[in-house]
Parts: sequence; C-alpha cells; structure tokens
Amino acid sequence: MNTRLITHVKISADANGDLPKSVVLLKAGSWNTPWHGDFEHTESDIQEYVNNAKAGVGLPEDDPRIVINYSHKGAEKAAGWISPSTLRAEIVDGILSVVGDPEWTPAGIQALKDKEFCYISPEFNPRALPWEDPEQEWHFVANVLTGAGLTNIPLFKKLKKVSASERPASNKPNEGEPMTFKLEEVRVLKADALNTEQKAFLVEHKNELTKEERKEFGIKADAKPVAASVTGQVMITASELSQLKADAAQGVIAAQRLERNEASSFVSDQIKAGRVKSGEKESTIDMLMAADEGTRATMKTFIEKLPENKAINAEALGDGGEAAAATASDELNVEADKVVASSNGKTRYSEAVKQVLASNKELRTRVDAERK
Repeated sequence: MNTRLITHVKISADANGDLPKSVVLLKAGSWNTPWHGDFEHTESDIQEYVNNAKAGVGLPEDDPRIVINYSHKGAEKAAGWISPSTLRAEIVDGILSVVGDPEWTPAGIQALKDKEFCYISPEFNPRALPWEDPEQEWHFVANVLTGAGLTNIPLFKKLKKVSASERPASNKPNEGEPMTFKLEEVRVLKADALNTEQKAFLVEHKNELTKEERKEFGIKADAKPVAASVTGQVMITASELSQLKADAAQGVIAAQRLERNEASSFVSDQIKAGRVKSGEKESTIDMLMAADEGTRATMKTFIEKLPENKAINAEALGDGGEAAAATASDELNVEADKVVASSNGKTRYSEAVKQVLASNKELRTRVDAERK
C-alpha cells in the first residue's frame, strides 16, 4: 500500500456561483509536515508530475483521468475529473506549480456551493515516497499525481483561497506553511515575477549573485563583502551529493515501513484481545499512521484500555480468537528492513527486497501465492 502525501487548497464559488476553472494542485518548495516529515518539490519535480500524468502513470489505461473524490475515498463516486491534457507547469506568484482544469460533476458543484466541502487536496507520491506499480513487481516511480479529494481538514492552515477565474489565484507561501528557496531556482526568475519572500531571499544572498544579476534585481552589493570562513567546511562532488539525497530518501521509506510494521503488530495484538475487529485491521493501521506521534500514543492508550473480548474475532479468525499469523508480505517487509538497517541505509529498499526473495525461495513462493 502506498501512503499518499496530502496538501490542501481552499476552493469556493465566486459571487456568481461559478467554481474555479483552474486550480493549483502542487508547487515547488520545501515543507515539514507533522507525520510525513520533510519533503521537497524542485522545479524539475513539478515538471515530472506533469509528464508522468500525461504518460498515464498511476491512472487507468482505458480512461486516464485524475479523479476528484470525496474525503479521499477513491473507490466511491467522483466529485469531478481532471484530464492530464489540461495539466501544465505554470508560474503562479513566482513559483512553478502544477495547474489543472477540473470538470466538476453536478453533485460536486452542489457540494462546493453548499460549502459541504471547502478544500481540494491532491494525492501524490514524491521522490521520498515513490509510487509502486501494482502490475509490475518492485517497479517504483517518483513524482506521480494519482488523484485529489474534497475535504474539510487542511494540513496547511493559512493557504489563500482559489478564486473562480481563468487562472488560479495567488498561492504564495505563508505562515503555517514553511517554505524554503534554492538560490539556483530563484535567480533564474524575472524581476517582475518575484514575490516578497523571494526578493528578501535574494537580498540575503546578494553577495552570491553576479554583478549583472544584482543589477537585474535592483540589489546593491555590500561595499566590503566579508569572506566566508572555510573552517570546518567539507567539499563533496555533485555525484556524492546526489547519492546522499538518494540515501536520505531511502531512509525515509525504510522508517515509514518500520512504523507501519510496528502499528500492524500493535493492532494484531488488539485483534487477539478482541478490542479491534479483524476486518478493521487495515483501517485501524491507516488511522494510526495518519496521526502525529503524540496523537498516535493517545490512540494506542485508548484502545488498550478497552475491555477484552476474545470471542469477538473467533469466527473471522477461524482459530478460536487467536491472532492470525503474519502474512508473507509482512515477513518480507521485516526482512527487507533488516537488510536496509544492516547496510546503514546504503542498500535501497527495493534492492533489499530482491536480496531477501533471492535468498529465501520458500518466502518468495508464499509472497507470490498471496499476490495471486
């Protein structure tokens, strides 16, 4: 199962009751989120989201459209659709963004007009948590937009409203949505396209700009630039930096898988005790994973204090209420995580999976049987 990272953009009808023709779905920048941790979108990432969508990655082959669902329940009815042909990488308030044109269903239009829902929330897989092709074993693709949902619980609390117009309204970063910039990305923008934060960023780094760039942006250099101290600096090559980033991304994936394994073990114990129904195992795990660390601990304490009722799952489990054995896929995840950990993160998770399956034919047979 892929965990989807989610952001939110406010959306509403204008004075005439018309909904936006275009919406900003994703944008370049860096964020820190309560349970997904740090992740970033470079301008190259933004373009890759568009390219992957147009290539149909993560979308049905017979009808490659991006569904807008209700409350991220993708299997239920649609509130609207976005054709990949309408997606584009577009500068919005000086920031490269993924923009799309929704085709709302009548029910979706009414839900937004009646303010039953106020936000649109894209579902996507960035580099740190790539999309896994369910029809091609161990094939991962980064930067995939898989859907969007109408919701009322924003992750970022102070986003600007999207107005009903041909182009999306300002989507600049603000308090409550930390945003960082990279000099190589900001210095290529036109002076009249810079927002306040980007101008301040360039002023802060003015001594790193060329004379021509400072003139273009109307920035004066310090009269006597202070040479930066090289004490303690470590120089690395571009390839070494790229490898460090790749290792960090794999570390995030491994950590998330370990957290899910811990949540799965906890829920299995509660199923054995009859505090959780066996049919609700995955939804309970998903609920725990969506919570921040403090909330997750509170939820676990609450569940553990529920009275035991071992008979509740006896029929479903078929073993008198005893917990079912871990699946072969669960066992594979645990063994692959051990390989990643023993290599200090140098082995990618996908490579670790291949190593485990190659060395344990019996486990490979059971995993293949489960997937059939």
